[in-house]
Amino acid sequence: RGIFVGGGDAYDNTLTGNTLSNNSYGIVIANGATNNTVTGNTVSNNGYGIHLYHNLTTGNQIYHNNFIDNGTHAFDAIYEGANIFNLDIPEGGNYWSGWTTPDLDGDGFVDYPYVFNGGQDNLPWDRPFGTSTSGDTPIGDEVPVDLIDPESGDTLVTLDFDNVSVGGISTLTATTPSENQVPPEGFKVGQPPTIFNIETTATFTGTIEVSINYSSVTYQDESVLRLFHFEDGVWIDITTNLNTIDKIITGVVTSLSPFAAFELDNRPPQDAIISPASGTVRAVNDQLFLEGVITDPDINDSHTAFWTVSNENWNEDFVLEGTVTVTELGTFVNNTVSFPDAGIYNIKLTVTDATGETDETTIVNDDEEMPAYVVIYNPEGGFVTGGGWIYSPAGALLDSDVLGKANFGFVAKYKIGATEPTGNTEFKFKAGDFHFKSSSYEWLVVAGTKAMFKGEGFIEDWAGNYKFMLTAIDSNADKFRMKIWNPLNDEIIYDNKRGEDDEAEPTIIGGGSIVIHKN
Repeated sequence: RGIFVGGGDAYDNTLTGNTLSNNSYGIVIANGATNNTVTGNTVSNNGYGIHLYHNLTTGNQIYHNNFIDNGTHAFDAIYEGANIFNLDIPEGGNYWSGWTTPDLDGDGFVDYPYVFNGGQDNLPWDRPFGTSTSGDTPIGDEVPVDLIDPESGDTLVTLDFDNVSVGGISTLTATTPSENQVPPEGFKVGQPPTIFNIETTATFTGTIEVSINYSSVTYQDESVLRLFHFEDGVWIDITTNLNTIDKIITGVVTSLSPFAAFELDNRPPQDAIISPASGTVRAVNDQLFLEGVITDPDINDSHTAFWTVSNENWNEDFVLEGTVTVTELGTFVNNTVSFPDAGIYNIKLTVTDATGETDETTIVNDDEEMPAYVVIYNPEGGFVTGGGWIYSPAGALLDSDVLGKANFGFVAKYKIGATEPTGNTEFKFKAGDFHFKSSSYEWLVVAGTKAMFKGEGFIEDWAGNYKFMLTAIDSNADKFRMKIWNPLNDEIIYDNKRGEDDEAEPTIIGGGSIVIHKN
């Protein structure tokens, strides 16, 4: 015998999850055993699948078992009805091999009871348990169908049909992926690899919302799961909702076939420059600390990083390898650099992960209005340097009410023996798509805490040359004004103090610094 349950003390037990094969008797319940439950077992190739005897052996429930290729599937020596071999719809009874048709109404139950000595199963299933889970799919609009694990009672899949015109049975069979069901590029399977094959014999129109319980599959990062539907040999992403708390992933389809929840395999890193601040001013040959932060949604990914420093007067950019350090606070990349010549230098950070995915940035703290650049000055003489940003008011730019941050960086000085000042100036108003660069200076006046210089330059993507005058004040609250005009007609193109005379108080800067350096 495979399993014997007997005696008056054998009551209220549950016999489940067993596989019983090649015995004279698979399961025996006898000698007054009462009110026991036999469910979720596979009983195959035995002389008798289940054998009940003794007139006090009553009230036992036998359902949701697979009886396969036994000499005699069941024998109940007690009076008919003493033991129960099926529950009501939708649970039904057992699967009996050799008794699987007909099922003309498609409800998943054989249309005739399975009758044996001493008993009968009034709702025999037409397919085995464990290999698939079934649910009745009735006629109607907005029809919900739950496919339930017969052993645990958990809902594995919920199907919400728009319309069912002919009723039938919907089934779920969990399998491993076939050779042609590999995940799409950039995704990977969970463990164990699982495909949810969902079918229905019902006739339906419209869409079906498919909600799959993926709790039986383990993923590294559930937050990046996507639900795919296998159509014409191709995986299609159908995800509409992901509930990682209840472990339910949902999508909408118009047909049923294999489904799978795949995890994103690798995503690019994200980097941000956090130092130096936009428009930082340093002297030539001073050490400048470069620092950035790396974030990566892929756990335990590794990274390399490079800093690129550029200047419009250079033929080739300067590339500096970054040192990547992982701490409890995050992943950081840093290095130091110095500049032998005065000027405005742009900074770029590029990060690459272990699989070659990259990200680069040229702004500070992910602020599009704060470009990463530094102003380098030479302290050998009286001159002015500045870098930072102002809040540009509406109307500052010609024929425009746009407002927002405007960045500036400048160096202006007289070289020994020179009659004209040298240096360069840049002014960027991103919101207005306005970028001015100087090409030459005409004069520089430094008086106390105030410096003014005039020159000529060009506006990116504009024709012609334009005059400019910059006013800078070095005080507890540094101030800045930029005035740019067309020398052909004296039309003011930009002035953050538009309408005021040239000696008016400039605008207090929002960030950065202005320094007037003494001889």
